[in-house]
Amino acid sequence: MGIYNGSTKECIIDILSYDWPLSLKKIHALVKRRGLKMTYQAVHKAVYQLIDEGKLKKLQDGFSINLDWVKSIHDQTDIIRVNYFSKKRSFISSEQDDPDASSSIRVFIFNTWFDLEKYIYYIQKKTLNRSKDKKSICLHHNHEWRPLFYLRAEYNWIKNIHAKGFACYTLCSGSTVADQWSKRFYSRLGNKVLLNAQLKGPAEMVVFDDFLLEIYIPFELSKRLDDYLCKIKHMEKIDNNWLIENIFEVKSDIKLIIHHDKKLAEEARKHIMSRFW
Repeated sequence: MGIYNGSTKECIIDILSYDWPLSLKKIHALVKRRGLKMTYQAVHKAVYQLIDEGKLKKLQDGFSINLDWVKSIHDQTDIIRVNYFSKKRSFISSEQDDPDASSSIRVFIFNTWFDLEKYIYYIQKKTLNRSKDKKSICLHHNHEWRPLFYLRAEYNWIKNIHAKGFACYTLCSGSTVADQWSKRFYSRLGNKVLLNAQLKGPAEMVVFDDFLLEIYIPFELSKRLDDYLCKIKHMEKIDNNWLIENIFEVKSDIKLIIHHDKKLAEEARKHIMSRFW
């Protein structure tokens, strides 16, 4: 296999995980200390191979791990985890066995509400990062509770999508204290939010690019959240631990239907956006 095998590069990455930035001389010394009989030239070659692979970067005072690579690995492993932890998934395409067909339907069933939300976040992020069309993102939820748990992530996400040129419109059926607080949060970032906009069916919706997502939360969980938020009169009274233990991490069957259908997505987008004119 030779001396430039995976274990050598893994050793260098492991070293830089604990101390950075480091010079080639220091990296070589630490590699030798770990029992790998590597010449300075061999370490030099391995380090620059890792740079070419996007895993390391060269700084003015040495070498360090490329955080963009770390983030990409995190995103990939997280979406794989959620994919494989969905209880059931199926796929229907307009052209048999063609995942790239012009229209398709994917069905997932998730164990928890949090697993569902994580999947939706990553599929949006993956799609919008490569989308050339700046079609508005539209949502219709029963309640806006996400900033209660994902405040910093939501802030960064909304700032990012606006910077890329996407507008965001949200209809929210509720008008609780939490909904009003969330509306202020999103509105200050540039989102359009309308409260007390009742859903006409059992599904919540998310529309982005050419995708329409239908979300079916079990009635018991949806009602439990509604009952809890409706009785809260002040934000400081919200018990996040109770919400996690009794709603968002409760094992259940939460269905997500993903329609990849340009015309359908556009129709849903028009219906949601028309409420703002």
